[in-house]
Amino acid sequence: MKPTFIGFGPTTAKAVIFWLKEDDIVSKTVCYSEQDLQDMLDKHSTLGSLYNSFDYEVEYINAHEGVA
Repeated sequence: MKPTFIGFGPTTAKAVIFWLKEDDIVSKTVCYSEQDLQDMLDKHSTLGSLYNSFDYEVEYINAHEGVA
């Protein structure tokens, strides 16, 4: 699933994190770099964090596909 950008320049996302609750997608986070991705996954592993209560799936975006 490729995100659609509105009001951004030619920014290319690296990955999308889908936050899951009981196998339902409840939110998503678009990461523009590996550091963004690592920062969000660190939040997931922090006890008491909002993200800690969700499961997640990471979908990497193929840079050759471009962004819609």
